[in-house]
Amino acid sequence: AYGYGSDVSVMSAVMDGKVIGVDVLDASNETPGLGQNVTRKEFIDQFDGTDDTLEVVKNDPANKNQVEAVTGATKSSNAVATSVKEALALFEQVATSEK
Repeated sequence: AYGYGSDVSVMSAVMDGKVIGVDVLDASNETPGLGQNVTRKEFIDQFDGTDDTLEVVKNDPANKNQVEAVTGATKSSNAVATSVKEALALFEQVATSEK
């Protein structure tokens, strides 16, 4: 998904409709020291256990499907979340077609 400066490449692992892992493959064109922080483990680990109701918030998450945006990098944070949501939607399509 498109972040602040370019596409942010994300790989998501999904099992039974929930995220079990996320890795940001490339955020090199995002702002150094801000947007590039979406590659940090503290941010990425927030996605574990989320589902398709995932949302990015600017302050403390109130529930397990909220991810706190990287300070000063809301667009980059949203790009990662959008990619994860796309992966969840694709998982659901495949799971539904296999039934």
